[in-house]
Amino acid sequence: MERNYPKNIKILSHQIIIKLGDDRKMSNEKLIKKTSRSHYEKYEQLSQKMGRSYKRMQEIYFGSHRYTKEDLIEKFKEDSVLNNISLKLWDEKTYTFGPSGNYHLSLGEKVCLLKHLVIYDIIGAVPEFEE
Repeated sequence: MERNYPKNIKILSHQIIIKLGDDRKMSNEKLIKKTSRSHYEKYEQLSQKMGRSYKRMQEIYFGSHRYTKEDLIEKFKEDSVLNNISLKLWDEKTYTFGPSGNYHLSLGEKVCLLKHLVIYDIIGAVPEFEE
């Protein structure tokens, strides 16, 4: 069944993009990330407990690969879980976390935490919880 959405809403695979203003201005765009509440809360709590925040960052380096906020937004629009950035780059970037203290995170959990920080802190996506 096809739904009719207002003109300011686009449906792209795993995400809904709501245009709030002029299409040429990214800052007027609201990016929504569909996720489970438990996944979002786990990594949000971990980032806070570990004192991690990327909110002030406008770019991120994966080795010699530089991604600006705008680059990351484009990647997010293509794939909302950012699997279009090499897993090897994500793995390598997790080493910047150093020891995880008492958290004993697996490499997969560190990648999820890093993606969480990029998606919600740098890109500024808003979570939409699936049932």
